Amino acid sequence: MAKKKPITQHAVRCYHCGHEHVVAGRATRVSCPKCAKSLRVENVTIKNTEGWSHFQTCGKVTILTKGKLVAQTVHAQGGVEVRGGLETKTYAGGPVVLKKNAVWKGDCAATSLTIEAGARVQDGFFSIGQR
Repeated sequence: MAKKKPITQHAVRCYHCGHEHVVAGRATRVSCPKCAKSLRVENVTIKNTEGWSHFQTCGKVTILTKGKLVAQTVHAQGGVEVRGGLETKTYAGGPVVLKKNAVWKGDCAATSLTIEAGARVQDGFFSIGQR
């Protein structure tokens, strides 16, 4: 008889209503039990230029060197790591890491901010701290 692998779970916070709940580790989309809206809970990697009106995830966003994310709003509960470019009117979410040669344009409300030498911030108002 084969052994069953334990089911992994992790906590997420709804980016619509703020309700915290637990989801299965392999889930990519779930519905919030409080407001019933759909949530993207996966980590996202941006490899090329992508345009969105509103980009939202409960996971982490990683923008690779040749990647660029252009969106009116970006909300990433797990944070964002930028190696390429991010252009937005507003970012809200977890920690922001700007790697060497990263380009940031837009406002930012994050729990923490790390900027490596060589990264560029072209424009924006930054509010860093507890959310």
